[in-house]
Amino acid sequence: MRAFLVFLSSLLLLCLPAAATQRDDAAESGVARSRHTFSITTPKAYISGIMITAESYGRINGSMVNEFGISAIDFTYDIRKERVKLVRVIGFLDKWYIRRMLANDIKYCLQVLREIPPEPKRGYTVAATSDAVTITNTKRKISYTFSPLPIEQENDTERPAI
Repeated sequence: MRAFLVFLSSLLLLCLPAAATQRDDAAESGVARSRHTFSITTPKAYISGIMITAESYGRINGSMVNEFGISAIDFTYDIRKERVKLVRVIGFLDKWYIRRMLANDIKYCLQVLREIPPEPKRGYTVAATSDAVTITNTKRKISYTFSPLPIEQENDTERPAI
């Protein structure tokens, strides 16, 4: 048993530097990340927080986290197919008709945020200021407001200090 544990620990020591280099290579491989503050406003409710997205291999993976650190919406957007898949939705929004509307709205919002001129869709209005973009679903009276989150280089925890 002792020999097995020694073998296992030496194996971990050999594999650990290789895993660390792979993680650093993934960080350097051109994965585009963005951070925005968001707020979703309806006539009866309001949710706000931070939206974090990472684009790689033709997909955008994102998460909308509220002020308490609870993940409200996790999604994947396939750029080629222009399709949003909601991976996880907070309980009070987890209904089939709300999920379908959220998927369509998030798809349109991501196209606007990526500055791809989306097809003009009936039922949406876009208002952009110097620091925020507001997309409104006029049929459901839901407003999505996004503003870029400033990144401080000194306190950035994505890259390990060398």
